[in-house]
Amino acid sequence: MILTTQWFGSFLISQGDIIDKELFPKDPEEIAKRLNGLQSQDLLKEELSLIDRLSQEERRTLEGDDPRLSDLCNKIIDRLELSPGDHGFESSLLHEATILLARESLSATVEKDKHINQAINMTDELIKSKNVLCERLAEWYNIYFPEAVSAVDHDRLVEAVNVGSNRGEISVLLGLPKLSADHTGSEVGEDELYQYSLLSKQIKNIDKTMDEAQGYIKRSMESVAPNLTALAGPMVGARLVALAGSLERLSRLPASTVQMLGAEKALFRFLKHKGLPPKHGIIFMLPLIHSAPYWQRGNIARTLASKISLAVKVDFHSGRDISEDLLAKVDRQVEIIRKKYPNPPEQKKSKKRNKRQRKRKRRK
Repeated sequence: MILTTQWFGSFLISQGDIIDKELFPKDPEEIAKRLNGLQSQDLLKEELSLIDRLSQEERRTLEGDDPRLSDLCNKIIDRLELSPGDHGFESSLLHEATILLARESLSATVEKDKHINQAINMTDELIKSKNVLCERLAEWYNIYFPEAVSAVDHDRLVEAVNVGSNRGEISVLLGLPKLSADHTGSEVGEDELYQYSLLSKQIKNIDKTMDEAQGYIKRSMESVAPNLTALAGPMVGARLVALAGSLERLSRLPASTVQMLGAEKALFRFLKHKGLPPKHGIIFMLPLIHSAPYWQRGNIARTLASKISLAVKVDFHSGRDISEDLLAKVDRQVEIIRKKYPNPPEQKKSKKRNKRQRKRKRRK
């Protein structure tokens, strides 16, 4: 007994004959819904209905022609093909359903792209706002307790002031030595201490908003671009989408352009004033690149950009998850690069230095 699902219905076949079937409605929209379910690896209600009508003995010997059916069937065989005309379906129905499915997928992706772009822009603005407010808190608190400001970074200062704002509390929280009578800070009143606390709470609220925004970006990227997210991470992947303008446009860019996204200023500077060209853009943020020795980074960046370009194309056009295969290929190629270039290259002598050395030889 074999269970197979075609674009026009689900069928049970025994010894080459159809013994039971559940045909889909002859409506392009309904067929498009079933095709979307097949792409999402879902079980269709028609398939479950056919299986419910089988006996326990028949279920134990059931085979399927789609890996999607592996939970229902004991064995997966080669794909079967049935003729839609034999069941009253015309190929024009499949054509219309495919167009509807592609239109819906494209609309959902484009809409999600816009939201991701806005979330990334919001995160950047929040980072700027936090930095400005941290600087303001440090400068203002420096009037009152300069020893604390000079002893810790901004994040620790914000954490401490958020709990307690007077010198005694802050000294204990930060583990600072006991204050002497000749400390350099000025005295302030309760009103000023309240302002310090208010400002630190505002910075903590920004941190919370950033965490929630990054969580949203992670969930959205895993849904829209799972392969890109697996290779580049949700934040770098989202920034690549934002820099390109959309997932569609990113999927059309060559790997060399993907490698340079985010380094446009450095590239224009090189083209105008020469010097050394940039080797990578925003993908430098990936640990695989920025933690590598400087002489390997260019090759690793090219390898990653190539696989990211392929991942985006698959994400946009098919949605299949090939991340494990791509990650394995990246690991193999990076290992080859590390073995091929274990040591830094010899520094090339400058033209002026070579000219001076030639002059010395002539004098001798």
